Amino acid sequence: MDAKTVNGMNGYEIVYTFSQGTMDVKKKQVLTEKNRIGFTLTYAASPETYETYISAFEQSVNSFTIV
Repeated sequence: MDAKTVNGMNGYEIVYTFSQGTMDVKKKQVLTEKNRIGFTLTYAASPETYETYISAFEQSVNSFTIV
């Protein structure tokens, strides 16, 4: 798990690959908290297509706001 800044908030990210049945999945989870409430943002894809939309996920994470 690596430290990450989420739109100015402290957070963490983890990237891992696993198999579910016959399908391989690569997943990235970004965790942050505000007022003792935790939030998890998740992106998952096949390992072969993971890079296709990871930049869109990162843009979403960087615009995530808790009001």
